[in-house]
Amino acid sequence: MNGSPESAYALLNTLTRWPEWAAWPVDHHPDTEIAYAGPEAGVGASLTWQSKSSGTGGLKITGSEPAQGIRYEVEFEHGKYLCTGAIALRFVGEMLEVTWTNQGELGPNPVSRYLGLFMDNMMGPDMETGLHHLQKKVEPKVKP
Repeated sequence: MNGSPESAYALLNTLTRWPEWAAWPVDHHPDTEIAYAGPEAGVGASLTWQSKSSGTGGLKITGSEPAQGIRYEVEFEHGKYLCTGAIALRFVGEMLEVTWTNQGELGPNPVSRYLGLFMDNMMGPDMETGLHHLQKKVEPKVKP
């Protein structure tokens, strides 16, 4: 993207700003109720959600570096499923590269492990859409 790490970081590090760019829940789960806790931004900032269409869960920022991005933990269905993720920032030449990753332990249950094969197809499109929305927010507006 053509943008500053500062502008991207401000959107990533402040969870109350995630609805401005993240595809979930705004695009796909408009019935979601979100509650915020902890500090407004940075390590310890957290949100919880609940909805009929997407269930319950929470996200908490666990690492935060302005020049590098954020790390977070996510739990689904009252801790039944846990994962960690990061949204990393770095310059490649004059472009800002933003990489969003998510990973979790599936355990020994064969059904969970089988469902894990579909996680990229289930979460990947929302993450990609979120990155496109982020790009629109971060890149300077070009006047015609």
